[in-house]
Amino acid sequence: MLKKYLVPIALLVACDSASSDPKKETKAKADATAEAKAQTKGKADADAKKEGDAAKATDAKNKADADAKGKADDAKGKADADAKADADASPSADAGPGVPPESFVEEIRKLDFANPDKSAKAMAMFNATFGKPGAKIDEATRRKAIEALLEFWKGNLPQLTHGEYDSPDIQPAICFMSKNCLDDEMTDGARDKVKLFESLGLRVAYLGEGEYDLELDHAWFVTAMAPGLSPQAKAFYTAKAWEADKVDDAWDEPGFVGNADEVAEAVIKWEAVSSKSDPVWSSDAKSSADVMARTYLEICLRDFERPPCLVTPEYRASYERFLKDHASSRYAPAVRHFMTKMKATRFRTNEDKLEKLVAASMDHVGGK
Repeated sequence: MLKKYLVPIALLVACDSASSDPKKETKAKADATAEAKAQTKGKADADAKKEGDAAKATDAKNKADADAKGKADDAKGKADADAKADADASPSADAGPGVPPESFVEEIRKLDFANPDKSAKAMAMFNATFGKPGAKIDEATRRKAIEALLEFWKGNLPQLTHGEYDSPDIQPAICFMSKNCLDDEMTDGARDKVKLFESLGLRVAYLGEGEYDLELDHAWFVTAMAPGLSPQAKAFYTAKAWEADKVDDAWDEPGFVGNADEVAEAVIKWEAVSSKSDPVWSSDAKSSADVMARTYLEICLRDFERPPCLVTPEYRASYERFLKDHASSRYAPAVRHFMTKMKATRFRTNEDKLEKLVAASMDHVGGK
């Protein structure tokens, strides 16, 4: 009989145990609800934080983009302003497309070179006229234009310097350009003169006995006029610049005070131009090469510290280098004849004999 009631009793006990404390059941439900709410709030807080972080990141990115754009706009604005300023200051700013080559000389004479801006315009006009890509320019016309430009430049030199020879700043400026004065000895006015003269393509030429003057710098000219110069013209004025700087400036009270090898180089530069088939430049270049060759052989005659004429070891070494390095030069036979005759006199002679020897040596130019 006992087995018959076991299950129902157990069920009754279980049911009684589960429903015996309603307060606990209510609390458990409340706890579960609270936990669910807490989880929901935590998730909402996390989501809100993510959204806030995302918003902050977006704001930061937008700010960075705005800053970058602002800087880019500023940089572009500055670049545009600089470009405009450069264009305004450029010699070609108002040069136009150039003029017909045959009209250049007439047009250049209309300009007022006393104004540096006008001289810059003249250079730009030259380059626009004679440097136009594909243009077929007669070389004689080009040379005529160059010579008109240079002569007008030289003729207006006092105006180019604004009549500044009476200025107290002119001599300090020339002294500085001649490398005989230091910058800390310069006044602001003298520095301004240096800038002016250099902008106009002027150099200081040594006249001897401590005297200097201003003249056109042909090396500067070759650079400034490069677009409008033919290869022959560039070579011609490069040789002219070398002669002015290395030879013409190398004379003083004692005579020749330069480097004999630099005189030899002047000979070679002029010979290179004279060897071209272009008659516009080669004829004058040949005359200049002959003058430089004669000067090269007469160096000792001009060395007044050593009368009678003495071909020093330094000069002898230069002549020997010339024969070695420029054996194919048309002037090599002249140098060889000169050296042969001078060796016979132990490299000593007097003025009359030297002049005759140089003349005889020049007769061997182009020979063997």
